[in-house]
Amino acid sequence: MKLEGAFEVATPASRLWDFLWDVEALGACLPGCEGVQRADHKTFVGAVKARVGPVQATFQGKAAITESAPPNRIVLKAEGQDSRTASRVRATIELSLRALDASHTRAGYQADVAIVGRLGQFGDGIIRETAGLLLEEFAANVRAWLEGGEGPPPGAGEVNMLKLFRRAIARWLTGGVGRWWSRLRGRPPVPPRPWLGSGSTSLKEGRLVGLP
Repeated sequence: MKLEGAFEVATPASRLWDFLWDVEALGACLPGCEGVQRADHKTFVGAVKARVGPVQATFQGKAAITESAPPNRIVLKAEGQDSRTASRVRATIELSLRALDASHTRAGYQADVAIVGRLGQFGDGIIRETAGLLLEEFAANVRAWLEGGEGPPPGAGEVNMLKLFRRAIARWLTGGVGRWWSRLRGRPPVPPRPWLGSGSTSLKEGRLVGLP
């Protein structure tokens, strides 16, 4: 499953690049992430907790930076496993930074993600919507950290996966039913949301919006 998108932060590109190498700060902004530690200069270990309805998972894993071109591009590979649900996730993620001006930076990402096991049975559409919602929370936390200068808001690393999953289902059903109804009436289908891979997104005023 391939995902792509982007968000903007009101900070210079060099500061955002340094932030990406601060594993403690990055982990504090990622919903569900806990116990992240640096194994060496380019390898990190930690856990990510997730709950979807009655299913709770704690993915123990690691991420390794495989390529870097400061201060513009970084590639990392991550993998994790939860023994309770016999689920595994593997991902290759590429992040690219582009300075919009002296004090604003656009962060774009491309990810190739594979999920197998019990959690992988929820389907591609639901997982995509869930990933989009997690991106919104992560981007908002990064903005709070870098623009506010006081770290992320309380509870930024926590995530209510049941609430998140319900929102993802609602978005997925709304988009799917809307496109089906448009086809039935002979109208052009409603385009998918930007964070589903059809375009890029930008964070403005605490939310993700589409970019041309």
